[in-house]
Amino acid sequence: RGEVIYTNGMLLDVLTYNAVISACGKGQQWQRAVGMFAGMPEMKLLPNAFTYGTLMSAYEKSAQWQQAIALLDSMDEAKLLPDEVAYHASISACERGAQWQQALLILLSMPAVDSISAGSVVNSARRACGAVSAVAMLHEFAKMWKISPDASSRPAVLADAVSPEPLWRVPGIIAVRKHAGISTESVLADLASQLQQEVTSISRLDLPTSGVLISALELEHLGNANWIRAQFAGRLVAKEYICLCHGMPAATRGIQFDVSSPLLVSKMDGSARASVSMAGREACTRFEVLAHFREPGGEELSLLRACPLTGRTHQIRVHIASLCLPLVADITYGRQDGVKWCPRLFLHCRSLRLLDMDMNPLTLLTDLPEDLVRVFDSFEQVKPICCAEKYK
Repeated sequence: RGEVIYTNGMLLDVLTYNAVISACGKGQQWQRAVGMFAGMPEMKLLPNAFTYGTLMSAYEKSAQWQQAIALLDSMDEAKLLPDEVAYHASISACERGAQWQQALLILLSMPAVDSISAGSVVNSARRACGAVSAVAMLHEFAKMWKISPDASSRPAVLADAVSPEPLWRVPGIIAVRKHAGISTESVLADLASQLQQEVTSISRLDLPTSGVLISALELEHLGNANWIRAQFAGRLVAKEYICLCHGMPAATRGIQFDVSSPLLVSKMDGSARASVSMAGREACTRFEVLAHFREPGGEELSLLRACPLTGRTHQIRVHIASLCLPLVADITYGRQDGVKWCPRLFLHCRSLRLLDMDMNPLTLLTDLPEDLVRVFDSFEQVKPICCAEKYK
C-alpha cells in the first residue's frame, strides 16, 4: 500500500493520488477523479479508506448520489471500513440528489449516528416532505442521543464586560451575545477558559458581526449538543439578521425578496472570501425591506431583515452586494473607504429560533447594539417608517 512509483521523474504514491482526487472533486471534475481512482491498480497502488472518502466527496460535490452509494458498498469488498468522511460524503450526496430514503439507510448503517450526518438526512427529508416530517424524524434521533428534558436556563458567570454576555444555558449548550470585533474562535476560547471545559462551535459569526452565538459543551452533555447541532445541519433553525445597506432595493417596504445565487468560497492568505459562481454551493437568503433613510450626504439607505436559509461563508454580505446594494461599512464586499458615521459593519444577528430540550419552540433574542442604534442619530430629517427602536 505504501509503494512509491516514479513516472517521468514525478513521485506517485497513494498520498499523491488522494491529493489529486481531492483537487478534482473541489473543481467539480468528478469524472477525472474517477479516472485517477481507476488507474491506481495499474500503478500497483491500492486505494485506502481515505482515498474512498475523497472520491465520495467528489461525488458529493457534483450530487452523484448513485455513484457515491455504489462506492460505499464496494468498500466491503475491498475489506475497508468506511470512516466518518465516507459516510458523511455519501449521505450529503444523497441530500443533494433529494434522495432522503437512501440517505436514511446509510445513516442507520453507521456504527453511531452523529449529529451532522443526521442533520443532512433531516434536511433532505425537510425538502421532500416538509418541516413537520423533518422534525418528527429528528425526534426519533433524539431518543438515541438521550437529550436532557431540563430546559431551564442556568446562569453562566463570566468574568468581565468584554466577555460575551450569556443568553441561555442548559447542560451541554451555552448561547451568548457576541460583540463586534471579536472572532468566534476568541469567544470559544474565552468561554472555555472561564467555564473550565472544552467549548466547540455550533453556529458562527464573522469578526465584525454581533449577535446571538450558540456553542456546545459536549463533555457536559453530548446528547443535548447533538440535538442542537442537528437542527442547524437540518436547516431547522430560523435566523434573523438586521442590516443596513447602501441604495434602495426594487422591493417596497414590507415586501420580501429572495437571492439564490450559488456561492464559491476561496481562501487566500488565511482569510476566506466568497463570490457568486455557478461552480459554488447552493445558497439562499430572504430579505425584507423594513425602512428607507437618507444620510446627511443625501445618499439613500435601506434597513433590511435578512434570513439566511443556508449557512455559507459571508452569505448575507455577498448576496446583498451582488444586487449592488452593499452593506454599510463592509470594506470587503462594499466600499473600501467605509463611512465616517458608522463605526463598523452594520450586520447584527438578532435572533435564532429553534427547539429546546423539551422540544418546544425557543427564541434567543438580542437587541441591536448601541453602537448601531446611534448610527440613526446621524441621519438628517429622516423619520424611519420602521423605527430602529423596534430592534433595540
